[in-house]
Amino acid sequence: MVSTRKRTARSAKGTEVRILRAAEKVFGKKGFADATIDQMVELAGVSRGTFYLYFQDKDQVFATLVSQTVAELFQVSNRRNVGSLRDRIEISTRHFLEAFQRHRGILRCLFEVDHYKPNIARLHRKLRSNFIGRIRNHLERNLARGICPPMNTRVAAFALGLMCEAVANSWLSGGFEPWAKPFEFDEVVQELTDLWCRAAYKDGIGAMMPAAERAAGSPVNKQPQVAG
Repeated sequence: MVSTRKRTARSAKGTEVRILRAAEKVFGKKGFADATIDQMVELAGVSRGTFYLYFQDKDQVFATLVSQTVAELFQVSNRRNVGSLRDRIEISTRHFLEAFQRHRGILRCLFEVDHYKPNIARLHRKLRSNFIGRIRNHLERNLARGICPPMNTRVAAFALGLMCEAVANSWLSGGFEPWAKPFEFDEVVQELTDLWCRAAYKDGIGAMMPAAERAAGSPVNKQPQVAG
């Protein structure tokens, strides 16, 4: 039988998760400035007193959500993938954009408060630094293998990382699309992948394919897969 202590701990964890899920929805709908604890507890179905058992204030629940989101974004972008080098870049790009889309509300708030909440700004810098650092390591490994042209890997990683972040933030969090026809998700994944490959590797997209495929004369350009 499950002990009373374990049941209590599991119940407490469930309550915390419920508060966090409700808070993420409220932040996503209202923005940071207009989100209130009353809205969160009403959506979570708990009292204000229960909320304060887990979090000191709105800032702390927001910081917890940002920390979790930062950890998830880094985890998905750092996941080891299989396939050709281009395939691995595409999969990482897709996972990053999917995670950004899942948490677009909290990430929109992150950019909202970044300039006036130092503790949140530090979390944002951590997200950027981890992501850009991983890109730099990737470029340096492939530069040593002769796949990349001569480059300043610090600057290149900075540019490639912020390209992905800016697209994700403007498009997925901000809802900005400059043309009447909206972007397809797969279209954006494919184009970001191709831009990355052309910028970072000597033979562009062709360098991403296994040697056997190149020898067989496979086409180097993949057509975007448009979601139905």
